[in-house]
Amino acid sequence: MRKWVCIVCGVLLLLTGCAKQTPPNVETMRPEESKPTDAVYTLNFTETLLHNDSVGNDWEITYTCDGRTIVSGEQWTVPHGTIPTLTIDVTVIEKDKYSDIGYGSLSVVLRDECTSSVTVTVTESSGCYRNRTARWEISCKAEMKAP
Repeated sequence: MRKWVCIVCGVLLLLTGCAKQTPPNVETMRPEESKPTDAVYTLNFTETLLHNDSVGNDWEITYTCDGRTIVSGEQWTVPHGTIPTLTIDVTVIEKDKYSDIGYGSLSVVLRDECTSSVTVTVTESSGCYRNRTARWEISCKAEMKAP
């Protein structure tokens, strides 16, 4: 009799260990609730010389964001569901023996088709054209590339 009790207990132990278990959360997961992907935006800059009263004609324009230089067409990846705002510093330099510099800053919201602009004035600092100015309009447009 003890043999039969031991055999039955052994079979029950085997059956308990082999029972099919459902992985956790399988019933609660649905495809529409899967983790969304990040959004990718491209920043495109447009530079327009609005006015130049003999300041010069050899220009350099640089853009910096968070301490690093950026260029037109650069892509930014942001977590899905967030709408960050970038602060972009603009430096316009008229390059000659005594370079003249103008500064500006613009805020760009990373949202599709969002545009921001700033006017930067550069003033001639020396020579016979001293105190004459040039004005640049700098625009930045954010375009979503991937949702």
